[in-house]
Amino acid sequence: MAYLVRSRINVMNDSVKSRQYQKIDRKGAYEGFSGFVEYDKQYHGMKEVVMDQKNLEATSKLEFQPSNDYGEFEIDSRFIDNISYLSGFIINGSGATDTKKQVFVSHGWDHLQIAQPLSSSKSYSNYVKMHEVQKATMSGDIYVFDGEEMVALVGSVKFKAIPRAVIDQLLSPLKGVASSSSRMAAIEDKLVKGSKPLKSKNAIIDDFLALIGEELGVEPSELQDDTTFADLGLDSLMSLSITGRLPEELDLEAIPSSLFTDFPTIGPMKAVIMQLTDTSTDETTTGTTEEEDPATADTDDTEMVEEIPLESAPSNSSFSEAMDGLLAIVCDEARLAIASLMGSEDPTGTTTPYSVNDDAKSSTTSSAPSSVNSASTPVLESIAKPDYDLEVQDISQFTRPATSIVLQGSLKTASKTLFFLPDGSGSATSYAALPRISPDLYVVGLSCLFMKTPSEYTTGIEGVASLYVSEIRRRQPEEEIEALFLIDSPCPINLQPLPSELLYFVDSLGLLGVQGSAPNWLIPHFEASIKNLADFMPYPVDSEEAPRTHIIWARDRLVSESDEKLFPRSNAEAKSVKFLLDGRQSLGTYGWEKLIGSENISVDFIEGNHFTMIREPKVNQLSTILDRIIGA
Repeated sequence: MAYLVRSRINVMNDSVKSRQYQKIDRKGAYEGFSGFVEYDKQYHGMKEVVMDQKNLEATSKLEFQPSNDYGEFEIDSRFIDNISYLSGFIINGSGATDTKKQVFVSHGWDHLQIAQPLSSSKSYSNYVKMHEVQKATMSGDIYVFDGEEMVALVGSVKFKAIPRAVIDQLLSPLKGVASSSSRMAAIEDKLVKGSKPLKSKNAIIDDFLALIGEELGVEPSELQDDTTFADLGLDSLMSLSITGRLPEELDLEAIPSSLFTDFPTIGPMKAVIMQLTDTSTDETTTGTTEEEDPATADTDDTEMVEEIPLESAPSNSSFSEAMDGLLAIVCDEARLAIASLMGSEDPTGTTTPYSVNDDAKSSTTSSAPSSVNSASTPVLESIAKPDYDLEVQDISQFTRPATSIVLQGSLKTASKTLFFLPDGSGSATSYAALPRISPDLYVVGLSCLFMKTPSEYTTGIEGVASLYVSEIRRRQPEEEIEALFLIDSPCPINLQPLPSELLYFVDSLGLLGVQGSAPNWLIPHFEASIKNLADFMPYPVDSEEAPRTHIIWARDRLVSESDEKLFPRSNAEAKSVKFLLDGRQSLGTYGWEKLIGSENISVDFIEGNHFTMIREPKVNQLSTILDRIIGA
């Protein structure tokens, strides 16, 4: 096989003179990448590239940058990146893909073989031909040669197409997040320099249509007033993505997450956008506007080894353990919300029992506090803490992060942030029907990275909690937990697995899925969540440091005795079955006091069952309760 590939490299190099193939130098190659990622000079290993853009075939000459200043390695990770870049370049950097509309993101390789040590003192060549293996998925093998001898093989490199709008939303904060003080300094600087003209309503409508077109991959000219968003392929997750972008990109406030449900066609939607604008006429007016400075720091390789970084802030083991420990207790894929203060140099006005120690306070100008006072304090006696230290799972193996979507509010006006963790569906769309809670609250919904690939969900509860922590810290580097909300969430102590038969029964009632029917990945994700939960052993948080916690129970049974469909019951059924089918008839803590401490817990009821409590009209009660508790 090697000699066939080698001969193909020779043919491509020899055909450059006849212009059958295009040749570009190092500068041109990395400029091709620069539309979506910039590599540091030390990663510029491709000296020149010869490519067949149409057939997604390429070969390159490789000269690695010297590694003397970066330590000694058995295999320098930068060299592995260098030999792999060609696969991503021929798809994304050669012009073969319109990267304004979509970008192919690496999903790793099947195997990597390196027969001889790679050296910066040698010149190498490599070759790849990418091809489509399934819809929106490209694959290929990368062959690496030292002269005529093959010295490395990267087998079955895979890339999947992701809409550019989604990539921009995910990666825009990854180059670092400005602290609140730096954001305020930037705002004050802009105000001193002068005012900025506000856009007219017509201009905002144009921007809105451009945003819709970007998200859905259509031209704005195709968006006629009678066009329905469903016909354009808008799904619930995309609608949340758009409503999350509107406040920050169009400077609109009070955007309900149900916007596209309430107004399913272009014409009425444009009228709503017009009403939401702050300008009083269609003529341009002037005023002061506060613009966030998206402060960023360089990120490296998004392709083969590092791929998309999981967090922009530097990791600190002790702090991560404390945060992971709290989330792991409650992160059983049940409903969870965390209210926190916006990052500030000196947080005040909070009643949180989660106190940041002196070392942490002194580091608030960096990306994250250094630690939290939780490791050395005694725990509740009602359930023993394991005699081993909590080991935070290494999440570097995961090339996709947990993601999040803005559900309500704006960073410009909010004083607090509320993070919703996903329920068993794994999707932030579970909270799409939640009415606006408070005008000064920034609400973010997280989605599980295994949502549509539940077979890959093998991390355990601690592992997925670490991924959620990374995404929360990306959104808000300074962590100060003010309150924890448990929304009809069962206590995970000795919680037996929920049988799959019950999930299918619930689906038959039309209670799974946003539109009343579950997508094909939803029940498998529930099952994967249940499997991971079965292996989870919770331990308590010190009651003196646990956040104030508010439990919101669903009062009603899932089905009544008079309903036509009933699930078969037995005396030996799992506690989880009883929890889901039966309502909560008393204002109890149902086991959570063993993990958080009864003195930290308050309780509320909502009329409705486990599923209808987050749907209209019952969800209005949930919004009211959240507003009351957060504002208290």
